[in-house]
Amino acid sequence: MSSTQQSEIEARASELALRMVGQRFEQALAIRRQFVSHGVPDVIVQYLVEKKNHPWWNHIDELVPTLVAVETAKPVLFKAEDTNLVEAIRSTESFARKYFGAEINQLAKTFAWPVELPWKNVMVIFDPGFDNRQAVERAIKDQGLAKWEEEDVMKYSGAAALPRPTFRIIENSIRPNEDTLGDKAKSPNQLNAGSRFYLDLRGYILAFGLVHFVSKDYLDSGTWTWFPRSRLPWGRVAAGRWDPDDSRILFRWSGSGNIDPYFGARLAIPVPPKT
Repeated sequence: MSSTQQSEIEARASELALRMVGQRFEQALAIRRQFVSHGVPDVIVQYLVEKKNHPWWNHIDELVPTLVAVETAKPVLFKAEDTNLVEAIRSTESFARKYFGAEINQLAKTFAWPVELPWKNVMVIFDPGFDNRQAVERAIKDQGLAKWEEEDVMKYSGAAALPRPTFRIIENSIRPNEDTLGDKAKSPNQLNAGSRFYLDLRGYILAFGLVHFVSKDYLDSGTWTWFPRSRLPWGRVAAGRWDPDDSRILFRWSGSGNIDPYFGARLAIPVPPKT
C-alpha cells in the first residue's frame, strides 16, 4: 500500500470519527465495527487500534472537547456490588443446570465481570455454544412455550454456534431499553451505525427462556425487540415479541430501515474471559 493510499484511508477514518460525535474509541470492537462497515479495511483498523501513539489518536484527543455527545452520552453507572449482578448470575446458573444440563459455577469465575454497570437490575445471558435452533429447543420448547417463525431462525446471520461459551449482561426489563423506543426509536441500520452492541436473535431466545424460568414473565407483550445484526441473506432484520392473544413467541422480519415507536433494542454488555 502506498503512503498516499494509507493517508487517504486515515483521512477517511478521521472523517468517520467526526460523525461518531463524542465517541472516544475506547473499545477496539466498536472501532472495528464502525470502520469496516464504512469500507475501511480491517487491517487498517487493527493498525490504528494497536498504534496508540499514532497521530490520528492525538487528532481525536484534540477534537473531543469541542464535540457534543449525542448518541453516546456517558451513562450513569452503578457499582456492580450495588446491583443484583451476583443474584443474576445465580439465576442463570440454575437455568443452565435445569435446561442446558450445564454446571457453570466454576466457568463463571473464569470471566472478567464488570465493576460498573449502567443498570441496577440486570440479567446474565449464558450461551453454552448453541446454534439458534438448539437455543429454541432448550430455552423455549423445553419450557412448554409455543413459538412462530416467519422464517427459519437458522437462516439469519449469526445462527451458527459460537466456538466457546459466552456471557452477556442486559437490563432486566420486559421492554427494550427506553432510549430505543417511542420518539427515540431507531431503525436497525441506525442502531448498527453506533458503537453499541445490541442483543442478537439467539441472545433474545436465551433471555426469554431465562425470564420465564425465573419469574414466569414474558418479554415484549406490548413491544418488539429488534436484533439489528441478525439478518436474512436479502437484508431483512429479525425482531421478536410475545403474543398474549395466541400465547406464543413471534419471530418475524422487517426492513432494515424501518422505524417504529414500539420497536426497540436491548443493549448487551459482553463479559470477556480473564486473560
